[in-house]
Parts: sequence; structure tokens; C-alpha cells
Amino acid sequence: LLVMSTSVTGNRSGLQNSNGGAGGGIAALDGAGGIGIELRIEQSLLAYNETVGPFPGGGLYVGSEWTAFLWNSTVYGNESVQKGGGIAVAEDQTPFLSVDSATIVENLAPRGGGVFAGPAFGRVNLRNSILADNHAAVSEDQFRGRVQTQGFNIFGPNSQEIQPGIGDQIDTDPLLGLLQDNGGPTLTVTVPNFSPARNAGNTNRTVDQRGYLRTEGPDDIGALDTSAEAPFADALAAPLAALEAAEAMTEPVRLDIAPNPLGVRATATFAVREAQPVALALYDVMGRRVRTLYTGDAPAEAEVTVAVEGAGLAAGVYVVVLEGTTVRATRPVTVVR
Repeated sequence: LLVMSTSVTGNRSGLQNSNGGAGGGIAALDGAGGIGIELRIEQSLLAYNETVGPFPGGGLYVGSEWTAFLWNSTVYGNESVQKGGGIAVAEDQTPFLSVDSATIVENLAPRGGGVFAGPAFGRVNLRNSILADNHAAVSEDQFRGRVQTQGFNIFGPNSQEIQPGIGDQIDTDPLLGLLQDNGGPTLTVTVPNFSPARNAGNTNRTVDQRGYLRTEGPDDIGALDTSAEAPFADALAAPLAALEAAEAMTEPVRLDIAPNPLGVRATATFAVREAQPVALALYDVMGRRVRTLYTGDAPAEAEVTVAVEGAGLAAGVYVVVLEGTTVRATRPVTVVR
């Protein structure tokens, strides 16, 4: 089974049968195919998925008897109310997960916010990947269980103790940017110039998540390689798209939110034609301000992206309101549970 250059976003699972609710984004369910069956996820995005009820693996669940590969992919903003906010691997000796050049960040679960592989079984090999900025209420934030390093990884603070491999950075903040369009068919997490992931990796993958060709020099750690070279068509498309966007900014303001309906979190994106101070806030249907999302200066004709967290919000309809000196825009958003 191959998942290639695909965005798997905004899904929820929670069927009431054995492990039937595992894997909010992708589920390789226990025993579905016999020992040795393979799942390959390459150059893809698993974001804003969740499991409801007592099921593991908000973004991905690798069940018994499966061999899985997660290469050049991002696992972002997924949630499980049990374990493995980003990824969970079945707790027996049969499953295996190989992770190479992945970015696993901003996931949430009580145990193993990023990855849960079980304390005794479940095998996860990690190479040239970022496992950071995940959150767990009960156990280690980044991972819990049998995660083995193959080198050149970044493990964020509050990780389970691990024997470092060559090039590993332990208890390190990767200083990443936003999940956004950096080229290619899927969104990727930006790697700023000051990030410790820049030019600190090593992988045999020949492309990054965008499908851009990795150069012969040092790789960036994670799914996005900032020095990778765009294919000819993409190299032309990026400046043309920017030019078209600039020419198309004839209206005074734009405001969008996705995904909508909102489960775990969404992204609000806005732009104004004239530079000015703005405020972005979330209101309930009674007109009461529930949350301030952004206050500050908005540059002219430049997109600003803001996270809208679903945590603490009751299910229902809300309104995102953008107000500036000369502009005002609204967008309804539905919160689901």
C-alpha cells in the first residue's frame, strides 16, 4: 500500500470495536493482511487528524503484522486522547516502522505526544528526522517506548532517555517556522536559517517532501530540505504564482480558515491591501469574544498565518473576525468534537 504526495488532514476516528478507532489519519489495523504486508507513506502530510475514545495514533497507527515506512513526510498537529498523538505502533513484536527524513511536531496525547511504541514491544527506527514540540500530559512529550536512532535526528526537550547516535541532537529546540506552502503538492514546516536542523543531517533519500532534488552537500534534518532544487516546472511556477497573487490583490482584505469544520486546530490566513494594524479574534454566535488570535501590524499584500486551537472550545459555530483601521472581514467556523 503506497500513500504518495498526499495530504491527509482533518479526519476523526472512533469506531467502537477492537482497535477499529485507531489511526485518525491513516490506520494499518491489526492483522489486516498477514505478516510482512507493507505500508509506505512518502512525501505526504498527516495533519490535524484525531482519534476519539480510547484509541491510539492521532495521525498514524501501525498495527500488528505490519511493516511501515514514513519517508520525507510531516506529521503535524494530530491528537489522541489515549497515546501516540502523532504516531502509535501496536504493542507486540510484529510491527515495524522505519522513519527517514520526517518532521513530527505539534502533536498531542496523554502518553507519547509524538510517538508511542510501547514500553516492551513495537519497533521504530528513526533517521534524519525531527521529533520535537509535541506534548503529553502523563509521559514524555516526544516519544514513549522502543524508538531506536539511526543518527542525525533532533529530539526536543522532555524526551525519553535514548542513547544518542551519530549526529543526534538531544533536548534541542529545532526552532521551526510555520506549516505553510513552501512549494510542492503538500504543506511543509519551514526551517529558518537559524534552526539547528539546517545542514546538520544525512539521508539516502534523493528528494525532500516537496519532491525537490536534494543536493550533494549536507542535508537539512526533517522532511523539508531548504537547499533542495525545485524541478524545472516548479521553479517557474513559484515566481509566476507570486506574481499572480500580487496582481490579484484588488480587494481590500482577504480572510480564510482551514480546515473548516475545525477539530484539533485550524489555520487562519489573512492579507490586507494596505499596511495597517489589525486584530484577529474568535467570537461565539452571541457576539462574545472567546479568544484573541492576533494583534499587530499587517504588511501590505503579504499573507499572515495564525493557528486557531480547538482545545477548550465547545462544539458549535463561531465567527473569526479581522478588524483593521480601514478593513473588516468575517468567516464562520464550525468546531466539531
